[in-house]
Amino acid sequence: MRITASIHTRRPRPRPARAVRRQRGVAAILAMTFLVIFSSLAASMAIIAHGNLTTADAHLRINRSLAAAETGMQFVTYRLGRVSHEVTTRIGDIDDETARALWEESDTGIRDRLIDKFLDDDHLLGDVWMDGNTLAIGPIAVGPNAPQFTARLTPHPLEGENYDGDYYNRPPYWDMDPPVSNQHPLDHRFIRVEVTATDGSASSPIERTIQMDFRIVKQVRFAVLSQSRVMIGQNVQVEGPVGSRFTDTHLEHGHPIHMMSDFWGLHPDLDETLSWYYDLVADYDVDFSNRLNLKRDIRPLDDEELMEQLEKLDVTGDGYVDDYDLFLHWMGVEPGDSDWEITAEQLASAMNLDDELAEQVRASELVDVLTDGGDAVLPGNIYHKLSGQVYLESDLSSWADGAAESGVQHFFQGSIDPDHRESPTTFGADEQLDLTYEPDDFDVATFRAMTSENAFYAEAGAEPDYYIWEQVPFGAAYPYEYYRRPVYENRTFENARIPMGTNALFIDCTFRGVTFVDTTRENADPMFNYAGMLDKKDDDYVEKYPGLTAEVYDPAAGGFIDVDDTRHFANNLRFHNATIEGILVGQTPKEFTHVRNKVQFTGRTKFEPEAEHLTAQEAALFRRSNILMPHWSVELGTFVSPYDSGEQVDMTGSIVAGIIDMRGNINLEGSLITTFQPVEDEGPVIGETSPNFNVTLGYFAREQGDMEAELPTKGLGAIRIRYNPEIPLPDGIKGPVQVMPLMQSYSERNRY
Repeated sequence: MRITASIHTRRPRPRPARAVRRQRGVAAILAMTFLVIFSSLAASMAIIAHGNLTTADAHLRINRSLAAAETGMQFVTYRLGRVSHEVTTRIGDIDDETARALWEESDTGIRDRLIDKFLDDDHLLGDVWMDGNTLAIGPIAVGPNAPQFTARLTPHPLEGENYDGDYYNRPPYWDMDPPVSNQHPLDHRFIRVEVTATDGSASSPIERTIQMDFRIVKQVRFAVLSQSRVMIGQNVQVEGPVGSRFTDTHLEHGHPIHMMSDFWGLHPDLDETLSWYYDLVADYDVDFSNRLNLKRDIRPLDDEELMEQLEKLDVTGDGYVDDYDLFLHWMGVEPGDSDWEITAEQLASAMNLDDELAEQVRASELVDVLTDGGDAVLPGNIYHKLSGQVYLESDLSSWADGAAESGVQHFFQGSIDPDHRESPTTFGADEQLDLTYEPDDFDVATFRAMTSENAFYAEAGAEPDYYIWEQVPFGAAYPYEYYRRPVYENRTFENARIPMGTNALFIDCTFRGVTFVDTTRENADPMFNYAGMLDKKDDDYVEKYPGLTAEVYDPAAGGFIDVDDTRHFANNLRFHNATIEGILVGQTPKEFTHVRNKVQFTGRTKFEPEAEHLTAQEAALFRRSNILMPHWSVELGTFVSPYDSGEQVDMTGSIVAGIIDMRGNINLEGSLITTFQPVEDEGPVIGETSPNFNVTLGYFAREQGDMEAELPTKGLGAIRIRYNPEIPLPDGIKGPVQVMPLMQSYSERNRY
């Protein structure tokens, strides 16, 4: 029994089967769970990554399309600019009918020339065709594996367009006269350019479309456009671009532009500061703006002492130091002053010179220039001598190595404030100055037909009031000719043609409508300017070049003849205290002969193109130009003492002359255009005297290159020229048109 019991007690207990079954398959379940979770996460991450890639790709293609569309718009703008420059017209005011002809003219119009240019373009992948009234272009490749763009150009008015819609309720449309509406839609002067760029596959392209309106215009685009050198004196202010095609810079006084600071001569201390300043400008001014950019020009030099000194001189706080800052600092204005003003009396007192009356007059003129007609320099006012750009056909090195050997900035002064993103001064500006007006570009026949010699003789009578001897130019310190003039006083001439060889003086006369000055066109003989020229010795007038003759065309003889006095085949006139109620036009001679074909205005000259008795149509016509005398010499103003504020000349439109001098007190709203380009030893230029043939605005001393005048003793006057692109050119001038983008009309829309 014990053995049995012993064996029984040693028998092991069996393990519970249920416990073993609970632990089987747990790992598999957990693995499957994690597999589901990780698979979901992986799928989600793949979806998100794919979505991000798709979104990024879409954004990339949108941006690429937009960039391509912008490129296309710039390309079309460039093409329109180049093509339109090849299209010329003599019509000055581009209206709906003229614009339609300029656009649609077969072979020679803007549209056909544009088609030819695009068809010759290597980037064109498609075709150029007419879709109704729309010129369709493209596609055009931006580059290898890059988006492509198409362009559509459609003249207004657009079919189905709502000109009363919100799109036109903004600039530039509501600024037009009249504002754009369904009643006054845009016409054929305006071209809608729509550029669509495409990126992506053919099955899912992404497009970006931008559009802008362009306008067909005819403009000079310059406040002063001169074939000769330009002299801009003190108290002369220009708003708008200035261009000079003068290139004889190797000669004495051969400066393509000679511009003087307005602040010389006020006080010796200020003169000393200006001399120091322009030495700095010559060293540090890198863009020829005639001012120092404190962040760009000076700071990189790490000259802390100079920098600190100049920062104290930046009175206006615009980040530049110019001659106006020096003037204000000299008057006691400090940076940060907010309640200062300078009156004429304060300026005259600060000058502290002997001739108080004369200097007060000069001071008043300067303050008048600075304040645009006010009586004080107002707080925060920033003054620039030239607001715009300067374009010179001459290159910098030839000027600097020639006439400006002592430094360009000694002859090129006064701050220049260019348009946004424009360079203040461009040398070698061939492209900007490719607009050239030659004598044959002017057709004045229409104006001549509006006048008659009978109208002149009916008022002038058989004999003048009397005769006088006078020098030419009148009042010049250094005259070069003398005339015995017939004098007419207090006459009113209406649509009169002044006969060739009149050479008269008109005193207190009124000229209504068109006044046409006749001369011979056949004046190509190099001696035309000098045959019959007189000199004054003691009280007698004698021939300067005895025995000299010139060949001219004589209408009475029906051919060319030799004459010993050419003044009978030209016109040299002076208008004193004249009232011009219209336009003065001259027959265009083939050559510039400044001694023989010359008009001079003295006294209180008044141009009234909008006189009460003129019709609205006449006023609009005459406002385009007060003087249209291509290849003539024109003198406007007095050589001495322009202290009389009553001698104020106001002019509008495009003033055209061979060469023009303006002195005294003159306002011009428009453009000044000259046609004569002097070249040494050619035509009337004897030897190396081409710099003597210049456009003079204001006063210069003879030692500065003005061969006719000296600085006046009482005042310098004040001249302002403001470019106004809204004033149309006069008819008869053959010139190119422009297709100008209306930047404010830019808009974009998306297509997917």
